[in-house]
Amino acid sequence: MVARIFLATALLCLGCARPDTPQNVRGVYIHSFEVSTFRECGNWFTAWIDRTQTPLSWDKVEGALRAGPRGTTAYLEMTARTRGPGRYGHLNQYWYEVTPTVVTLATPEVPAECGS
Repeated sequence: MVARIFLATALLCLGCARPDTPQNVRGVYIHSFEVSTFRECGNWFTAWIDRTQTPLSWDKVEGALRAGPRGTTAYLEMTARTRGPGRYGHLNQYWYEVTPTVVTLATPEVPAECGS
């Protein structure tokens, strides 16, 4: 039952977009040892973030991470492609993958509506 609720919720957001169609998303990026995840504002689950496609705009994200108090969390606004459901990320533990094409905003300050 819980898995069905999770899947239904996931399909309402990141998973609904066609993988080849970029969409505007905003949320929290978390980076630490063997972790590179993205949680879209308003959702409770995380997706693996594939940052290999955005080498130039990813510099913004690295700067936001260094400027933050914890050094592992940044708020992002970006255009990205999504894939899923499937098995993604470290040890295939994520159902969805987000691949940013352009990062338009990266800041260590996470808005209250997006959590921290």
